[in-house]
Amino acid sequence: MDTTKKLSASYVVIGVKEKIGYGFGDLASNLSFGFVSLFLLFFYTNIYGISAVQASLIFVIARVIDAIFNILIGLRLIKPTADTVSCAHGYYTVRFHWVS
Repeated sequence: MDTTKKLSASYVVIGVKEKIGYGFGDLASNLSFGFVSLFLLFFYTNIYGISAVQASLIFVIARVIDAIFNILIGLRLIKPTADTVSCAHGYYTVRFHWVS
């Protein structure tokens, strides 16, 4: 009895070097985001003169607004309309021109 699994053509094994590369890319992205957030918090509290609670509230409100708009834009991209489906340039090309 053959118990080996058949792998589909879309299944790709990712090597250790590629995993480490993606890890370093994610680390760099999070470090840059962290440094910008830290600088903004320092600027808001020490230079602009607002309290740390108010500055953190600004960050939380910005994150909530960003989350809401991400969902709305995602829903708008998923739902095709008649004018973009029949477009010669494609569905997402029209959206990218509209956003830019």
